[in-house]
Amino acid sequence: MLAILCSPNPNQMTLKPRFIPSQHSVPLLLIGFAMSIAGCKENSPSPKPKYQPEVPNTTVATDVDTGKSNTPANSTNDPTTVRFANAIFLKPGMDAEADDARMAPLLVWERVGKSSGDILATLGEPVESSGDTVILFEDRVEIGGALYERKAHIWTYSNAPTDQPLIGCVQTVLNRDASPVLWHVFDSHDAETNSLYVAQSIEHAAKREHGQPLEGRRFVVESLHEPSVIRVARLLEDGSEPMGPMVYISANPHKVAAVACRCMDSQVDEIEDARFYRLVRFTSRDESNASIIEQVQNYFESNGIVLDEQLRAFLECDLAEHLRLPSTL
Repeated sequence: MLAILCSPNPNQMTLKPRFIPSQHSVPLLLIGFAMSIAGCKENSPSPKPKYQPEVPNTTVATDVDTGKSNTPANSTNDPTTVRFANAIFLKPGMDAEADDARMAPLLVWERVGKSSGDILATLGEPVESSGDTVILFEDRVEIGGALYERKAHIWTYSNAPTDQPLIGCVQTVLNRDASPVLWHVFDSHDAETNSLYVAQSIEHAAKREHGQPLEGRRFVVESLHEPSVIRVARLLEDGSEPMGPMVYISANPHKVAAVACRCMDSQVDEIEDARFYRLVRFTSRDESNASIIEQVQNYFESNGIVLDEQLRAFLECDLAEHLRLPSTL
């Protein structure tokens, strides 16, 4: 029913995993969950070759107006007020490369009532069998005369027609230290909203260079362009090490409701199910210099899917042109 952010404070977590993939034991999954909960707020040891499972804690978020836990997640456009009562947690499967899995999004899908089957659809035929699938595209983008690594994670919601998929996407820009600092979000259910999440370190660097926010703007990185071009939705804390974001997806309709750093407090009261999704890399790391928009277009065309014009515009959007970014990221 869905298809496009671990959080690490262990204070009040309630975990009731009722669904665990048969190929993985419950103890292994729970051990990985505990490791991730403790890992973001303190310095982590050197990266390990094997990818460990993670799950968000359920500590009440300090920047969230929780209100009643059953308040609909889509009742506001402010991501800091999003709160899910119950959710299903999706993370990359154990067969994903360690680096890819670490930088991939962790999806928290709001659960309302009973649900079964796949949440994410298989977009085209990236794998032999169907199942919850997220596809990874990569390129490098020029900002301020320097090239930075960029990753796009794309999925489609399983309740959409195969020839007219409803797409979710988080496009992430990494800084010089290969840490994620910009998260650009697209969702077919809310395609008119061009949302961007910005690392606090980037906002602080922009403030040192540009001073205070422009009149009528909340953040320094926002330009004089109309707010509808790019909306800076939220500043995210900088994690202690490079990791993909938490992505909160509302149930009705299925759309990205909020993005957060794994090091930030959870915005869900209870994780009911824990599942793996297939993380599929579109190209090998050294195969092509094609841009993400070219890769996505080729992938869609090869699977008989017409690239939606709104998704095309999103992928072609030049963030540097619409933002007051610092000279270096």
